[in-house]
Amino acid sequence: MEKIYLIAIWVLFLLTLLSFNGCYTNPPTEASETEPERGGIYIESNVIGAQVHIDGQPTGKFTPDTIFISVGDHELKLTKSKYISVERNIEVIKDSIISVYVEMQEETTRKAVLIEDFANVSCIPCIESNRVIKQLSERFNTEQLVVIKFPTNFPSPNDPFYLAAKSYCDKRMSFYNILAAPTIIVNGVSKPIPTDSTDIKNAVISALEIQAQFEVEISLTISGNSINIESTIIPINTIGVSIESLRLHTVIVEERIETSEPPGATGETIFYDVAREMLPGSDGQALSSNNLSSSITYNNSSSIKSNWAINQLRVVVFIQNLETKEILQVSSSN
Repeated sequence: MEKIYLIAIWVLFLLTLLSFNGCYTNPPTEASETEPERGGIYIESNVIGAQVHIDGQPTGKFTPDTIFISVGDHELKLTKSKYISVERNIEVIKDSIISVYVEMQEETTRKAVLIEDFANVSCIPCIESNRVIKQLSERFNTEQLVVIKFPTNFPSPNDPFYLAAKSYCDKRMSFYNILAAPTIIVNGVSKPIPTDSTDIKNAVISALEIQAQFEVEISLTISGNSINIESTIIPINTIGVSIESLRLHTVIVEERIETSEPPGATGETIFYDVAREMLPGSDGQALSSNNLSSSITYNNSSSIKSNWAINQLRVVVFIQNLETKEILQVSSSN
């Protein structure tokens, strides 16, 4: 009897132990993390359809609209093509919707800058000016800075690039009264020291700050042996502009020319942005009388010469005031 009693106690002990082990092997699940507290922002602007960014990320929302995000401080940004992006610091409040109004401004069209570089393959100082212009071309994009090299007939009258475009180069040299190479003209009116990188850079930066009076758009097609150019002139702010004094110049430029041997005393074999032809001629063309009230398109075409590299051709179009020599706008095809 005593033996049966001991066995019963032992079984009861095992059952108790198992029940405790069960508690340890099946712990209760922990409570899930609480959802972050949220609030709303109603965003509107004077511009409908501006894209809404929060903390640097697009939300997929456009003005006007309401978004819900975690409470606290956030960075709001609105963007839209042709408008200046606007950033705001905002505070989102729990269980509330705050209203934010953002004023956006249209981007102002700035004048692009044209550098006209008068140089010669035997002009030793031109080595330095070529280097400076190349560096500037790499610093600024083609929507900011455009370069045309008009070769001179001095110090060597046998510069092959001058001889190939003699009438156009002579016209531009006469227009500016160019007496030395190198000479650099910035937007028709500034003449920085051609070997001074700081002087040229400052002239370019100053010109970039001027608001444009025109936009110039270029459409370029090459078909067989023909190059066809459509140039659209769009007036922006033409108060005080005399249409009679303006000329539209279209220049075919070869972006990069490499020769097997140096053609001149500088020893250089690579030349950039060389003027090949001016259309419809070196005098350019007068603007239409209605060009100050609405956009208008001009068409020019030419035959591609056998010594031009088609894949290096681009077109530069600029508007110049004959009286002041100021270039009012310039654009370059890609």
